[in-house]
Amino acid sequence: MEDIFEKEKEVVNAADHLLQTKEFASDTDKERYKKLLDAYKRLLKQMRTMVKMSDIMQSKLNCMSSELEKLSQVDGLTGLYNRRYFNEVYQREWQNAVKTQTVLGTLMIDIDHFKMYNDTFGHLAGDVCLQKTANTLEQTVKDMNAFVGRFGGEEFIVLLPDSNLERCSEVAQQIINNIALLNMANAPESCGDKVSVSIGIGSMIPRKNDKLETLIHVADQALYRAKENGRNCFKT
Repeated sequence: MEDIFEKEKEVVNAADHLLQTKEFASDTDKERYKKLLDAYKRLLKQMRTMVKMSDIMQSKLNCMSSELEKLSQVDGLTGLYNRRYFNEVYQREWQNAVKTQTVLGTLMIDIDHFKMYNDTFGHLAGDVCLQKTANTLEQTVKDMNAFVGRFGGEEFIVLLPDSNLERCSEVAQQIINNIALLNMANAPESCGDKVSVSIGIGSMIPRKNDKLETLIHVADQALYRAKENGRNCFKT
């Protein structure tokens, strides 16, 4: 802000010097000059204040914009990134994998018999179950170059750049084990006494002409096989 008013400061200093050294025709002229200079100083002070306030407001607007952008990317219940933001990240990672010809892995994760869980324990308990599952996923991959998002309902997705089937399988098993450690009681009619997840794995080196949704489709089909295989497992 100081640089903006550098010229004005020079004018004020010159005017002050003139007021002290110039011989005015009369005291009335000197008083008029002093009043004009004081008015200019007040105006300059107001301008400084307005610029300062403008800077503060702009900073606050930038913060609000950043917060709003973040909120638009996050699922309100679980705190994970939402499907919309996942699509953006997925497209970037896919294009990068095509360009560098590196492998891209993904895990499609579904809480087993979640509707039954909701019907037995209620939707509030269901929300807690979703939140605990989301937190476990996040904690499991926190030290990896991974993206975790809520895909929709009781489905989650983990994107793992530079991860082949073997690496994705290791992560999937870690997730299954960590969900079991939560020890959340399951609905009596479900496949086990604890809440569990089924995971479908997809991993590929995408080529230029491959469709963007190919990898998601592979993981989704693998998830279907995991559910057909009795749940609480992963399939590739």
